[in-house]
Amino acid sequence: MKVNIPRVGEYFYAPRRGKFVIYHQDTENIASPTGEVFFNVNAAKRRVYNLNGWKWKG
Repeated sequence: MKVNIPRVGEYFYAPRRGKFVIYHQDTENIASPTGEVFFNVNAAKRRVYNLNGWKWKG
């Protein structure tokens, strides 16, 4: 299974206790939360696409 590792400067989401938290990859080993929390995986994914400047195809 391929794991998507975010590059430095990219945003990503991760599940945390029934929520999805948005993080910013600061360095190769450090990611900081942005303070944005979503309860729907699709909403979190859409926000990450928007923050990274990617085109949403969903």
